[in-house]
This record gives sequence, structure tokens and C-alpha cells, in this order.
Amino acid sequence: MCISENTGTSLYVISEHLMFGYGLENLLHQSQTNVTVVGHATSMAQATEHVRVLQPDIVLLYSHEPLLAGASLATRLLALSPVVRIISMSVDDNTMYCYQVAEHYINGVEDLLKALCH
Repeated sequence: MCISENTGTSLYVISEHLMFGYGLENLLHQSQTNVTVVGHATSMAQATEHVRVLQPDIVLLYSHEPLLAGASLATRLLALSPVVRIISMSVDDNTMYCYQVAEHYINGVEDLLKALCH
């Protein structure tokens, strides 16, 4: 669970699968975290303007794309919002890449929540 003295953490979700974003939003609500999903997109073209305007604290990229595509997208997102934290998750190898931080392996929902909350 995220414990925060401020208004919480804003999260923007980019995924080819809208159900993932809405499922994550429901999970965060049920987990009583201070992470609020502020938007969803299924492509970078959709997300670009939203990220620039909303300036979320975290952008979560959930994709089947290889690491290189995620890194390229992270570079573009950082140009729009230099202070954003970017978490890129790949389903294929159960790996989560936290750009500007480190690479972590996820074994379940708890690992994802931990990454979102810290």
C-alpha cells in the first residue's frame, strides 16, 4: 500500500490492451493505494498529448514490444515530461524496466504495486 502525505501519485497507462489499464485501475482502487490512473492510451500517438498536458508522475507502458522499443518510447516520453517515472512491462519475459532506475523481475501484483508506490 502507498502511504503519502500529498495528494497521491498520478499514473498514465499506455497499453495495446485497454482491459489491462482498466484492470490495473480497479486493482489500485481495491488496494487502497494513493496511485490514481489519470488516463489510458492504446498507442504513443494517443498518449503524446495527454502526457504533455497531464504531466503524470508515472507512465506505465505495458507491451509485447521488445526492450529497444520500450527504451525508444521512454526517450520520447522523457522529452515531453522530463520528471516522469517510466515503468515498462514486458509480458513475454515477465520483466519490468524502470527507466532511470533499474531493471526488476516481477512475480506478481505485489511487485507491480511496490514499483508504483516507490
